[in-house]
Amino acid sequence: CLLQNKVEELNQRLRQAIDDSRNLPHGRPAVLFRTRYLVLHHSDFISGYSEPLTMPLWTSYTLGRQVDASPLPESLSNCVRPDARVPPSYSQSCTNYRAEKQITHAFLYPPQLSSNGEKRYDAMVITNTVPMYPAFKKIWSYFQRSLVRKYATERNGLNVLVGPIFDYDYDGVRDSLEKIKEYVSGTIPVPTHYFVV
Repeated sequence: CLLQNKVEELNQRLRQAIDDSRNLPHGRPAVLFRTRYLVLHHSDFISGYSEPLTMPLWTSYTLGRQVDASPLPESLSNCVRPDARVPPSYSQSCTNYRAEKQITHAFLYPPQLSSNGEKRYDAMVITNTVPMYPAFKKIWSYFQRSLVRKYATERNGLNVLVGPIFDYDYDGVRDSLEKIKEYVSGTIPVPTHYFVV
């Protein structure tokens, strides 16, 4: 019962965060194709979540000059929970990742950059993850752990916009959902590229 109350409290905090000015200082990114997506507000970041892809199209966050990042304990880095704002039919699940052994999930907004413990748990939702190959996740983790902090310090703060790209046929044009399904054998479409601005 106590655990259920804690989960409900975390979900309530997710529903309350709606300030765009800090994490979207240049406005919401344009999505230049027809799709259904939700704008999911969190206290430390904002995501444009694609229902058909079951993952964020983009995530934006702003860091101050003094970024204090304590590493996530290993027990927490694999602990993601569902996002109460997204129906389960439009969400990834941890069981999908267990079935696909060569694929793992990675956070677009790194929870270790959250300003306190409660906000860290707010960032540990499945809607803040994208599928990734484990070898590339090592590079992604280095980028988040070291380079983002370094750039934020050097530039007196930093706004970061990240997301997945699907270009399975390598023609330089975003693949349609139908094209993605042609190339995906499992349940999880793995992006061919990731962008960082």
